[in-house]
Amino acid sequence: MRAKLLPAVPLAAILAIGLACSDETAYPVGQRSPRDISVPDLSENILIAYEQTVSVESEGISIMFREFSESRCPRGAMCIWEGEGIVELVIENAKGDVASALPVIRPGRDPDRFTWFKAYALGYRITLLELDPYPDMDDSSEPEEYTALLDIEKIPDPTGCDHVMFTQGDPIAMCRDELTISGGAIEGIVLEIYVSYGGGCGDHEFILLGRPDFKESYPVQIDLYVHHRNIDDYCEAIVGDTLCFDVRRVAELYEGIYQSCDDILINVLDCNMDDPDEKFQVLMRP
Repeated sequence: MRAKLLPAVPLAAILAIGLACSDETAYPVGQRSPRDISVPDLSENILIAYEQTVSVESEGISIMFREFSESRCPRGAMCIWEGEGIVELVIENAKGDVASALPVIRPGRDPDRFTWFKAYALGYRITLLELDPYPDMDDSSEPEEYTALLDIEKIPDPTGCDHVMFTQGDPIAMCRDELTISGGAIEGIVLEIYVSYGGGCGDHEFILLGRPDFKESYPVQIDLYVHHRNIDDYCEAIVGDTLCFDVRRVAELYEGIYQSCDDILINVLDCNMDDPDEKFQVLMRP
């Protein structure tokens, strides 16, 4: 049974970085802003403003620009890295399924080469082409001034699983609620993780999160952390679950860095790290 990605997931709970958002003004999923618009289809790039919802008539989906993070090196500054912009989009389809997508943009980096910048949700691949305004040392922008230019493609999603996410932050520092990992397995790009946690009468969310880099060994290794968020479950039974994640972005990340394909050793960890033995390894063969 796959854990369902639930609506209204705060980006701060995923990335734990400074966000330009306000709980007092944000429009929840299903509630329309006066600025909401509709477009006929996905043939053109979509320009969406902060807190705006765009409905795509041909697809029966809506996309909401919910939150964003801005760490790109400002104009006129000298930085040790280029930084990145991240937007949280909330996607809802006609069946009422809701998922968050976190596309990334970095100055000077081509998202068609660094494909892990793209986000996947509900059978769509989303590329963040522009995030405006670009930060400037001499001028600060208000959240409501921000717009994102998106390229959205409908793609086959045979796994039906949630996708691994990447962040430059520290995944361990972003942990929420406890869980126990008892093992797992991988077949192709589908990673199953066997977990247990306290609950039994409410909703839970699970995210697989890692940093976009590898440990140099043969084969190379990458650490992925299972994040657990108890939404509204106040029961205390021990619940067992099998989580399902699509880890194709790990192979895409490898190809973007090394310009080749090879085996990858994935270390799956309990991000709370209460017990260092609560982890396992799987070998991914692209």
